[in-house]
Amino acid sequence: MAAIQLGASSTFQRRPKFFIAVFTVAILVGVAGRCVADLWWVRSRTLTKAEVRAGNLASVISKYFRQTFAAGDAALRQLVIHGKHAGGTSASAAEWERLLAPRHGCADRDRFDLRDGRRGSHPV
Repeated sequence: MAAIQLGASSTFQRRPKFFIAVFTVAILVGVAGRCVADLWWVRSRTLTKAEVRAGNLASVISKYFRQTFAAGDAALRQLVIHGKHAGGTSASAAEWERLLAPRHGCADRDRFDLRDGRRGSHPV
């Protein structure tokens, strides 16, 4: 009579397809878990970099707007000072035209016309 073999090898020999399927599923679950962990890590790293970039861009934009408004305020202050010499709000239109006319050294296309808000070379 043949000897009965007990143990893992006999169980594997009786059900090889089942154990191969379990082993394959375990490998796939491990690889999928690794992919999910890697994607999660990349996502968190990308979010951190995006937050830093957003902070830098906000700083740059705020400085730009601050300087833009400061330049506009300075121009308006100068306009008030020169407007007082012209007679203020009671000055004639001709006085204001002379005051707002482009000066020598300023190219006509680079001026900003306060009367209609257009920029460029257009007739006054």
